[in-house]
Amino acid sequence: HHQPRIFPSIVTSLSRGACHVLSVAWEKHGSPVEAEASYNSLFGRCAGDEGRKYFLKEVDEFANESARKLILGDLMLLNPTPDARG
Repeated sequence: HHQPRIFPSIVTSLSRGACHVLSVAWEKHGSPVEAEASYNSLFGRCAGDEGRKYFLKEVDEFANESARKLILGDLMLLNPTPDARG
């Protein structure tokens, strides 16, 4: 009877980047039906909604961090510091 607690524990120990990679794998999966079945299989093993909520939050945070880094990088290119101009 430990299985319902094992899967949420595994899912909630995934890093933000690992959650992102798994979400991309599901997005890029050949068949949407198979991808949905895989998603449902994983989160169906989690007791309650804890694992799915954690996963979705981490995927969103990864996207937000990535966007922030891209924007800041672009701003640095547009407005280089005096040292960067040579």
